[in-house]
Amino acid sequence: MCLILTYSSSDRDNFIPDKFSYITTCPFTPLFLRWFFGRQIKYFIMLRLTLLFTLLLLSACAQNKAKTVPAETDKDTNRALIRQNDLRETKRIALIIGNSDYAGGYSGTALKNPVNDAKDLAKKLKSLNFNLVNNKALLDANKQQIERAVKLFTQELKQGSLGLFFYAGHGMQIDGINYLIPLDAEFKSKADVKYNAVNLY
Repeated sequence: MCLILTYSSSDRDNFIPDKFSYITTCPFTPLFLRWFFGRQIKYFIMLRLTLLFTLLLLSACAQNKAKTVPAETDKDTNRALIRQNDLRETKRIALIIGNSDYAGGYSGTALKNPVNDAKDLAKKLKSLNFNLVNNKALLDANKQQIERAVKLFTQELKQGSLGLFFYAGHGMQIDGINYLIPLDAEFKSKADVKYNAVNLY
């Protein structure tokens, strides 16, 4: 099982578009780029939802009592059912990414919270016996670093293991595909997103 928690933030989330309905018919002006790439769910709502889901996961992992389902036999097939162990015996893998320092790149301004959130969550997950990719949170990462970490994370995930992926920073969705925006990303057109952002699929 893998739980994915992400939130993306923008310093321009008060900008409300009123006449850009279809991205394919609009020219890429600087104002349009600010709206299109900054268009996201309000930062504070997403942050609270992310923290809520994280707390729910952590409380589930922190249970002290081992709950084991005794081995039984399926009456229809006469096969032995596999015993299910509790989370305490399950291998736990976490990939934590926090990108804040966009001052020299995508948005031109740094974000306040992502790096701090990633550090705090990584510390808590370690106390719950999670193995972090590279043994620490990935902070202010470029495209190559994010892709390498995601590859290591997916390699570590095996059947029966518990995976948690957390990303805080800028993100976007284009044509139904979600992208994470690394620090070194530059976009001059919609086509650049495919090559300069990280596709989660």
